[in-house]
Amino acid sequence: MKIVDLRSDTVTKPSPEMWEFMKSMGNSQIGDDVMGEDPTVNELEEKAAKLIGKEAALFVTSGSQGNLISLLSQTKPGDEILLEELSHIYGHEVGSAARIGGLMIRTYPSNKGVPSFEYLQSLIRDKEDIHEPPTTLFCTENTHNYHGGAIISIDVLKRMKEFTSDNDLKFHLDGARIFNAAIGLNL
Repeated sequence: MKIVDLRSDTVTKPSPEMWEFMKSMGNSQIGDDVMGEDPTVNELEEKAAKLIGKEAALFVTSGSQGNLISLLSQTKPGDEILLEELSHIYGHEVGSAARIGGLMIRTYPSNKGVPSFEYLQSLIRDKEDIHEPPTTLFCTENTHNYHGGAIISIDVLKRMKEFTSDNDLKFHLDGARIFNAAIGLNL
């Protein structure tokens, strides 16, 4: 019997085919990816960008690093971000948003990842009040890991985007499991 361990993506192991591919990489061209000279990284980034319909993609070493880079690129120290109370960023990324980014974190409850927009509205702080951190970023994840892999529908994602636009907030989607959502939504 073959056991599939789904506790975390960190316990997965490469298949024999993956090992063979990695062994063959020993003969591959390599270069400085910072200078854009690593053909393997360049090809991976180009393929990822094309796959998701974006002009560019950035290879990072982990989903947590990708989330942190995304948060830092959309905020400044002292900003407040809204995170679902069971979100991976809030509970399982070692507080990096606060420690490294200097971000204030405010959580919101949800029903399997879907927030009450009325409640969210009550959380947004007055950006003109110098005594409070300005609320600048709304975050969600799809699929939602700690709600049993719940999928947030396209309609709800559009409503989230509308909410953030209406309230002058930026919108971050933790897409670590975005392909699971795409399959679940038949996209």
